[in-house]
Amino acid sequence: MTPEPFHPLMGPLGGLCLGFCTDYRYKTAMNCFGALMLGTGIYGLQGAVLLRIVDTLLGVIFGLVIAALFHRLAAVRLLRPADADS
Repeated sequence: MTPEPFHPLMGPLGGLCLGFCTDYRYKTAMNCFGALMLGTGIYGLQGAVLLRIVDTLLGVIFGLVIAALFHRLAAVRLLRPADADS
């Protein structure tokens, strides 16, 4: 949607706008646009968007797996009877 000569400037402009954002949701949007502009130069628009979506899904799945493992290990640790030596 922007002229082709401005595309290399979109990443730094997104970073600059990121510094002015005070709300986390706006920082996330600026970071996403900056990453997409950088990825578009390497992978093309479709590849960059697909990579961003796949990476986000993998990050969510990884976070949920780690959280589930942590809760399971914490439950086992907390339900185990205390050692007699303590």
